[in-house]
Amino acid sequence: GICWSLGRRRDMALRALLGMFILSGAVSQTPAPTWGRPDVCEEVLMLQLRPPPALEGNATSALQSRQVSHGSARAISDDARFLLQATFGPTKESLAELRGMSYRDWLQMQMSLPIESHREYYRARANPHFDEEKMQTGAGFSGRSPCAKGSRWFGIAFLNRDVGKTLEVRSSQLFIDGNFRSDVEAGPLRTRLARLGDFNGTMCSVVQAPGGRVVFSVLNGCGRDGVKLELENPDLWLADPSVAIDASLLPLEVLRTGFLLLSDVLPACNLTNASWVAHRGRVYQFDDRLELLQNTLEEPSTGACPPRTFLNEAGCRLNPPGSVCFAACGSPGEVANDPRQGHELSMNTKTRERCDEAYDTKFANHQGSDLSKSTVWTMKALEAKDQLRQRMAWALAQVFVVSREEL
Repeated sequence: GICWSLGRRRDMALRALLGMFILSGAVSQTPAPTWGRPDVCEEVLMLQLRPPPALEGNATSALQSRQVSHGSARAISDDARFLLQATFGPTKESLAELRGMSYRDWLQMQMSLPIESHREYYRARANPHFDEEKMQTGAGFSGRSPCAKGSRWFGIAFLNRDVGKTLEVRSSQLFIDGNFRSDVEAGPLRTRLARLGDFNGTMCSVVQAPGGRVVFSVLNGCGRDGVKLELENPDLWLADPSVAIDASLLPLEVLRTGFLLLSDVLPACNLTNASWVAHRGRVYQFDDRLELLQNTLEEPSTGACPPRTFLNEAGCRLNPPGSVCFAACGSPGEVANDPRQGHELSMNTKTRERCDEAYDTKFANHQGSDLSKSTVWTMKALEAKDQLRQRMAWALAQVFVVSREEL
């Protein structure tokens, strides 16, 4: 749901943007529709098409044939040129799809596709770590409960979010920023971490996977002059296994090696944020993440109580008697975040606080928070099915209205 207020010049802008289709004869030269509301959203692409005058009746010219016939009667170069104008570029798949229909049918098919919202894509992939100190006071942020569906559990010693923090091993125990992380396994099968003995250091880089490369500095920090050591990312280990709760009967599934996900809510649950669980011979800790609630037009949140505004008033519904709120006001694309996606895109949770860039990807601590918006645009340009709508939305985003009026 990305909108641009273009004032009284919106129709002129739309006519200019549709010019590429008018030139090819795919869209008739009719004035762009006029909207009663000042906001121009993705719905501007839902245009009513009618055959252009040159294509009505018994058209027989080669150009007319290419415009209205199925792909077998057109040159593939014409199809490629058309897709260059109407999408972010032709692919083998899109060319094959277009060969089976006329341009007009393709346009109508594109406009009938569901909207692939940028906001939905972003929110599903914003799963930052929950830290009370980094959450805006009064904003209503909360972490996902360890008993809730989608709670995450990690079973490796070092995580992406540990980079830059202090590392300490003492008395066969591992501490990150002073917080206990794991016992250090000794004995004949001891890890390299155990062979180093007691020491202090700074975490420099982490590959967040079992056996992944971990680099830390024991002197002079992580810069060029730092004295660094490397080791493989070990599994979590408890000297006293009875500390961990047996999770063999819990609905836990392997998200990927070293990580678990609770696949269903636990109505009777004794798990806490400090709990350890034992699952298939390994132990895991709870990974506290921010939970974004579902509050769409179709499913307004009855518990969060978002206030009514001019942006969401169309999605307001009266709640049943006894509810927390008198009315629930949903918002387009305001979906819940998806724990399966992990943390891929940054989210600002507090004013003047740096975003959580410890992503669950290989780009952790390397992808700046300023790239999140362009990342969403890029992924939709590459993967979205409603290419016509995405291309038109991108074109509208390039329009800057310069006027001395209505400022």
